[in-house]
Amino acid sequence: MNNSEIGTLLSFIAEGLVLFDGNGQVTLANPHASLLLDHTANEFIGKHIDASFEIYLNDNLIPEGERITHSIFTLGEPFTTPHGSTIYFKSKSGKKFPVFVSAKAIKTEEGVNGVLIFRDITTEKELENYKINTAKKISELTPFLQRAATGEFSGGSIR
Repeated sequence: MNNSEIGTLLSFIAEGLVLFDGNGQVTLANPHASLLLDHTANEFIGKHIDASFEIYLNDNLIPEGERITHSIFTLGEPFTTPHGSTIYFKSKSGKKFPVFVSAKAIKTEEGVNGVLIFRDITTEKELENYKINTAKKISELTPFLQRAATGEFSGGSIR
């Protein structure tokens, strides 16, 4: 299967997907990756994966030398989101968005290459924040509601 055929196949995947060689040079990016990161596929091709966009762990920019290729080729570990943290990508236009991300080295006939798969999780994060804020508001109201249920209407106010 050639790159054109692979590209056509990968265009149907709803996640961003970027393939790169053992030197970190991008060889293929599907349309969803291009859309999310505001690059055309041709802007990606030949560019180093770690220099193509900014990557943040929570609010901290991950230095270029400690990103995807360092993790998968130097350390031999997948590049994923650490438990309890959030990875953010920053697109060419400056949009910073949370992602579920996984990158790993894969062995092919041509040698060791890399694959990056990511999904924008902005909606999931907004829902998570809504749940947290709602639970906080309910916990603030609970003492007042308990007093009101027993007929005690003095000694406290609602914020």
